[in-house]
Amino acid sequence: MITAKSYFSGAGEMDLGMIQAGITVIESFEIDKVACDTLRQNFAHKVNESDITKITVLDQHNADVYIGTFPCNKYTTIADIHDTRTGDDLFLHFFRHVALAQPEVYVVENVPGMRKFQVVMECLTRLPKYNVRVECPVNANLWLPQERKRLIWFQEAN
Repeated sequence: MITAKSYFSGAGEMDLGMIQAGITVIESFEIDKVACDTLRQNFAHKVNESDITKITVLDQHNADVYIGTFPCNKYTTIADIHDTRTGDDLFLHFFRHVALAQPEVYVVENVPGMRKFQVVMECLTRLPKYNVRVECPVNANLWLPQERKRLIWFQEAN
């Protein structure tokens, strides 16, 4: 059985995708109460309603796959309109979990505008022990009623 943990889970779209792919999601991490209520209503796995910046890694259950869908509002090009396209450091907390737990695979989903941030790109593509297998800009209008491009990285251990 392949297991997964989901970070910045939101309403659980990536969790659902993993489950539909035959992967058992054992835990979701999300700070937003409404999103956590939605996760609890729709999924049987543990929902950890907490701030990832305050969670330790090594005393947690490990999983084969770590999924990171950190907030995109600081990476999207639309943020340029409001002068808020600054990135943030939440992605580093996801990579802290990956670096310490060293799952077999990690998956990151975000906006194509994230490519502008060299520190993020360095983490995504140069984390020791991992190889980039797929860098795939996809059009989310296949599953969302809007024109929205997404960027998905699938990385597996050497």
